[in-house]
Amino acid sequence: MKQKPVPTKNKILETTLQLLNERGLSNVKMRDVSQELHISIGNLTYHYPKWENLIDDIFQQFQTEVNNLYAYFPKDISEVVGYIERIYEVQIRFAFLFSNFYIFFQQFSKYKAIEEEFFLERMKTMREALEKLVVKGYLYPSGCEHNYDLLVKNTWLVLSGWYGFSMIFKDTTYAITKEEFFLSIWNMYVYHLTEAGKEIVRKSYFELINKE
Repeated sequence: MKQKPVPTKNKILETTLQLLNERGLSNVKMRDVSQELHISIGNLTYHYPKWENLIDDIFQQFQTEVNNLYAYFPKDISEVVGYIERIYEVQIRFAFLFSNFYIFFQQFSKYKAIEEEFFLERMKTMREALEKLVVKGYLYPSGCEHNYDLLVKNTWLVLSGWYGFSMIFKDTTYAITKEEFFLSIWNMYVYHLTEAGKEIVRKSYFELINKE
């Protein structure tokens, strides 16, 4: 029988990511990846000698995609809906991480040092973006009724926890769809949006739906 060619690193990474998303971080090992690819452990370890090496590359991909996402944070409110869609897509691609960041950072202690920095940098970027929307008149000015520091924290609670919740109720009416993901964000922000802000977000949302 002709031996199958050794998969490229990209195939190994994509297969591992697929398995992690389907089964969860604690339920995937090197042997699972080799079986899925129909190759020997030896062929797999030729590219990735240890499980940690494989996780390193996946986490590097994750960081790159998230950094790219935040590097182009919306400068205008009309871009917000499309941006939320991009956030959704990144979270689906790295579902095993977003389903429980805390388990990941506990299991791979080498990343513990960047855990707080990772979240703080992105919360800071988000907070700065909200202030720009205030200046443009799309959000009400900061104050007792419009606490944007708290809003940023609440946003991250939703972003980092919605997928795990949704997977509990997979294939039921309680699972969160893409539209419901957007509406969850909308419900958090609508109170803080001025009428001008609401109008533009609604218009952008319907334009996005019609494209699909």
